[in-house]
Amino acid sequence: MNVLFVGGVHGVGKSTMCSPVAQELGAAYMSASDLIKAEKASAVAREGKLVANVLSNQELLIQAFGKRLRQSQASFVILDGHFALRDTTKTIQQLPVDLYSSLGITGFACIFDYPSAIAERISERDSRPTTAHEVSELQEIELQHAKLVAHTLGKPLQLIRAFDGASLKEMAEQMLGTY
Repeated sequence: MNVLFVGGVHGVGKSTMCSPVAQELGAAYMSASDLIKAEKASAVAREGKLVANVLSNQELLIQAFGKRLRQSQASFVILDGHFALRDTTKTIQQLPVDLYSSLGITGFACIFDYPSAIAERISERDSRPTTAHEVSELQEIELQHAKLVAHTLGKPLQLIRAFDGASLKEMAEQMLGTY
């Protein structure tokens, strides 16, 4: 089974990019936050995108992902999620490397964009003000940690500009050996 993990900060466009690529390739598409919510509805903080219990939520993710894989007939999965998150104290927490190993990730992509564009999307979508500085700080750590995770696990990583679905599809096809 091939599992492509697509990371990026909130509002960068992961779902917008992943869903059509998965559909086009006949892959299963899963969202880490949706899996966590399904496993425990109260796991994600209700206010904004600050996350309560960041580390315990990752255990929920592993459980939910395993359940979904057992139910799925797909041989290829695109899972969107994060490499770093802000907790309810607004502290940035990098997710443990072993999380991605536990999920069986075989390749990584990390989506990035101009912080001001992401902040604008979050403000419009979630009706909460977000500054470009806040996004920039989190995105920088997200990208650095993505590189560390991929390097540590010896898996490929591609950095992809937001809404460049063609590059994401190309990476997925390479993982499938169909490119």
